[in-house]
Amino acid sequence: MKYELTDLGPKIRGDSVHFKIQLPRIDKEARVLVIGSFCDWEPENGLALRYDSEKDVWKGVLEDFDEGEFEYAYLIKTDTWYSNPSLDPYAKMTGKNGYSCFSVPSQKPARLDSFRVPDIKDLNLYYVNLDDFNKNFEGVKNRVRYYFSQLGINGIIFSPWVGFDHDVVGERIPTHFFAPDSTYGTSYDLKVMVNECHRAGIAVIMDIDFSAVSTRFGFNTMYPLFENKPMLGRMDETGKKIYMDFKDEMAIEFVNSVCRFWLDEFNVDGFRFLNTNEIWDTTDESGFRSILKKLYNRRTKDQGEQIYLFAGNPGHYAREILNDSYANGVDNTIFTSYIHRMAENRTLPSDFRKIIDINQEGFSEESKIGEDTMENTALNFIEDDWHHSLIVKMGQAAGEFDRRGYPVGDRKNHWWKMKPYIIAMYLSNGIPVIHNGQEIGENRYLPDDELKKAIPRPISWHFLADFAGKDMYRFHQKLIHVRDKFKAIRGRNFFHYFTDPSSQIIVFKRYLDDESIIVAINFSNESNDVVIPFPSDGIWHEYLDDFPIKVKNRQALIKVPARYGRIFYRD
Repeated sequence: MKYELTDLGPKIRGDSVHFKIQLPRIDKEARVLVIGSFCDWEPENGLALRYDSEKDVWKGVLEDFDEGEFEYAYLIKTDTWYSNPSLDPYAKMTGKNGYSCFSVPSQKPARLDSFRVPDIKDLNLYYVNLDDFNKNFEGVKNRVRYYFSQLGINGIIFSPWVGFDHDVVGERIPTHFFAPDSTYGTSYDLKVMVNECHRAGIAVIMDIDFSAVSTRFGFNTMYPLFENKPMLGRMDETGKKIYMDFKDEMAIEFVNSVCRFWLDEFNVDGFRFLNTNEIWDTTDESGFRSILKKLYNRRTKDQGEQIYLFAGNPGHYAREILNDSYANGVDNTIFTSYIHRMAENRTLPSDFRKIIDINQEGFSEESKIGEDTMENTALNFIEDDWHHSLIVKMGQAAGEFDRRGYPVGDRKNHWWKMKPYIIAMYLSNGIPVIHNGQEIGENRYLPDDELKKAIPRPISWHFLADFAGKDMYRFHQKLIHVRDKFKAIRGRNFFHYFTDPSSQIIVFKRYLDDESIIVAINFSNESNDVVIPFPSDGIWHEYLDDFPIKVKNRQALIKVPARYGRIFYRD
């Protein structure tokens, strides 16, 4: 009998700590020691575990602990090998120094509230980079009701919160997959935050990266021979991380256990798997594809609940991942790159109509695998962690710099130029994703140096108090409301009327049954009069500025303001 991987790691019972660890391919005669702050890291004072052949685990008990938090590590000794202190791959807690950790008594429990997730097509998402947003779980929790709820958000994607290697600057390379990093708070803090989101009707989607692990990951440092290391493949060229080997059954078992743990123990509603271009195998049905299938089967077929399975950083596999697997959402990187190119070049490409209609981009509305049918979508970002804010592309503020001496975007004069891109994000096909401060006109500049690019840049919350920030926040609110109001916008039907690159205006229709929404977006700095076609005569209403127009002969001459748009509907 083997233990479920989620049952491994230290268990606290009163003032005793019970250790269990599975170590595939380790000599069963090996000596496995637990050392840590409880014994001043001295091996001779550590705990020697014994091997249980029936259950294939090493286990042992430490007793009579005082209250407190204790960091620990494993030492593996054989006739030919003495490992360095190694992290516990199954630890449920990380310490302040990056080691595995446990607390006596165990962390206080938090009751998990029941929650029914929004339908995937109804999502209005926000991406939270914890380092930059409000630093930790407590900071997010404090902004759920009066900030996210008022904005209209019903789903949050959280940047990776699992324990990571703090010695590597620029990336969060995982060291502990079953534990939140201590810099963000405790497991209790995380559960309280998840509950607060759910009570406000907000789904919690967890970013997680299974493409690689830190060189400090336990299975790397415990084993002398590289070929014996479970679930690990080649090291990357920088020597900072080791890629996961999804041809190893242990990797599949481990990843599934990690996902089940976060679903069951923390009530998260889905995952955005990062760097899926690194783990996607076009031919292997037993690799990452099988992980998605198992998660779908367990959550949707067995438990009757929807699960979000999003593919982040898909590279050129985006359509294949969405159309041929149990993933039901994928980053629309083509959309993001087009928006940035348009902002930088001040242009409207003639083929932008294809970019805002994911049907034409080859993203299937639903995918069928055997008897299973998944509703599909794409995630539309106009900003991300690796590019300047769009306001910077509009123009930099003369003589203004951030706290690190970098230039910033000119919000005072250029915040309004963001609006056509925001309209495109909300009215195009797919799910809009607000990025960390975008809704108040964050104007961060990112240097070319990858290491400097990753330095935390806290959101400038004082922008909420100025005119630009208030206007941008209300603009996002209004566009979220229009998505909530009209099913046609949340559906997949899209009809392109025309694109005029010279005036930089695009006109299209979103429709469903008898509901039609006519959209005109002006990307230029000049107002333009445009003859817009309508599906019927009569009185139509403009949503953004709230005025009626009369349509005759199924058309009307409309002034579309500079860097703005018009959204028409009929009651």
